[in-house]
Amino acid sequence: MKIRTILLSSLIIVIYGNSFGQKDTTIHTIPIYWTFELGSSFLTSTKIIENRKAPFYPTASGSIYFNWDIPMRKTNTISRTGFSIAPGIGLGASTFSINKKLSENNGLIIIENIVDPYEYSYIQGIYFDIPMDFRYLTPPNSKRQNFSFEIGSKVGRLVYTERKISINEKDESYIHKTKNVGILNKFRYGINAKISYRKINISKNNEALGLSFSIIGNYYLSDAFIGQSNINSKSFSIGAGLGFIFN
Repeated sequence: MKIRTILLSSLIIVIYGNSFGQKDTTIHTIPIYWTFELGSSFLTSTKIIENRKAPFYPTASGSIYFNWDIPMRKTNTISRTGFSIAPGIGLGASTFSINKKLSENNGLIIIENIVDPYEYSYIQGIYFDIPMDFRYLTPPNSKRQNFSFEIGSKVGRLVYTERKISINEKDESYIHKTKNVGILNKFRYGINAKISYRKINISKNNEALGLSFSIIGNYYLSDAFIGQSNINSKSFSIGAGLGFIFN
């Protein structure tokens, strides 16, 4: 609650500051945008367990974030350029496709070999994330197309986990699924980078609407698993994103 209160208070201060003491030609509203990301997550250390190639659909990672774009200087153009900060909130899922069966007992992770033939095995965590990005928007061309370069940080709190294994027995698949397993670290923090192509359209009411297409990378400095484990692995993800921009 403290983080949410600080974030909301900061946003109100910025809106209040941008609404007074500026020229009439200055855009007073703060653009907002939704970002959807889809990609894959991997463990950095594979000494004990290994990242395993598997069918795409059960091992996809992704996120959905709602961001505000707050310029670092006054601007009188709808297709803002230059530097800005972009705080946000949302949900992010990290799914690790691995070659072991993991379980938890009294705070310790038990690592077992998967004896039967299997199609896939993964552990997934869904986090409530608060990203904070530092952005640079290039000047748009005559078609209002431009690029966005971003680097930032992210903190998250685990809200859900599940483990799933698809076992192949006699030409049939049997799925073993366990929810809320205490394997993953309850908190995560890391850095991220993003390059986006943007296309903005201006309506008759002088409002900006647009789309962005991104390539995104995340690296988490926190351990992927609980502290009592002997896995000691960080994690990272790569993916593509689709954004919807509103003024």
